[in-house]
Amino acid sequence: MKLDSKARVSIPARFRSVLESQDPDWDTGRNVQMIAVYGDHLADCVECYTVEAMAEIDELIDEMEQGDPETDAFIDWYQTQAQDFSIDDSGRIVLPAVLRNKIGVAPGEPLTFVGRGKTFEIWKPEKFQASRAAKAEALTEEGSLQIRNGRVNTQAVFDKIRKRRSAAAVEGG
Repeated sequence: MKLDSKARVSIPARFRSVLESQDPDWDTGRNVQMIAVYGDHLADCVECYTVEAMAEIDELIDEMEQGDPETDAFIDWYQTQAQDFSIDDSGRIVLPAVLRNKIGVAPGEPLTFVGRGKTFEIWKPEKFQASRAAKAEALTEEGSLQIRNGRVNTQAVFDKIRKRRSAAAVEGG
């Protein structure tokens, strides 16, 4: 996806369908809503939430101890540094300057959309690739991931989870 000359970008259809399904006010003919978080806890990207996912974050923050420095940081990251969006009929949003600056992108440049379970992120492609490589290197250096034939052995991680599930099922009866 490219950021056009008017700073608009199309949200990929697969992300839009999730946004629609988790926007309680959305109906055919209405624009779906989403929230983009650009807090200082994020490096070089913005994190996008459905209406329902952001409502859950807000509830969790409400349960934190008010006045605590950690709570204040979470309020800044997820509420103060957040932007509500309405996705237009063409599936686009206008990316304001604060978000373009966070990502480091200018009109005419490409963007990468990365699914992250309940959220998705918007990145400048080369920054995403560098971040992904740094994470993989850190995990392999600390021994968290096994390397087989020069590649990360993701199946070994999934096998650990399967074993935990099996053990829990046996214990649970």
